[in-house]
Amino acid sequence: CAAILEVLLVIAFLTGAFFTPAALVAAVYVIFLGFSFHGPSHWTGNQAEFGFFVDHFTFLAGLFFAAVHGPGKLLAVRQGWPGRA
Repeated sequence: CAAILEVLLVIAFLTGAFFTPAALVAAVYVIFLGFSFHGPSHWTGNQAEFGFFVDHFTFLAGLFFAAVHGPGKLLAVRQGWPGRA
């Protein structure tokens, strides 16, 4: 299931089709991964896990930036939500 989601996200990012929704879905996925693999339950055993958890927020910021600014003109396929690239 995760592999299918990741392949669909790659296709959406490379083609630009449904770029903004894909970026938002990827942001939710990154948060899920952060809490699942590096969340508060892991911090007591290894303090480095907190740093790994915080690192996910840099990816989140990049995905929000991508969602706001769209795919650009180079790889964008003109599909997606009406009125958006």
